[in-house]
Amino acid sequence: HRLDTEEMEAHRNYLEELITEFVHETDSAWGREILERFDDYQGSFWLVKPKASELRGLLANLRQAA
Repeated sequence: HRLDTEEMEAHRNYLEELITEFVHETDSAWGREILERFDDYQGSFWLVKPKASELRGLLANLRQAA
């Protein structure tokens, strides 16, 4: 699933949080570039999930595991 649709907003926000945390921990120049131009880059990301998983519960499960 592409992350640039309205229904994927929660997943997109989660991705942005993960990249922000990564940049904070690693001081990654590439990560900062992605965050600074996140609107441009968000179309490059895909949400890949097992066929049996429902999208609604996927984000909740990811947050619990983190």
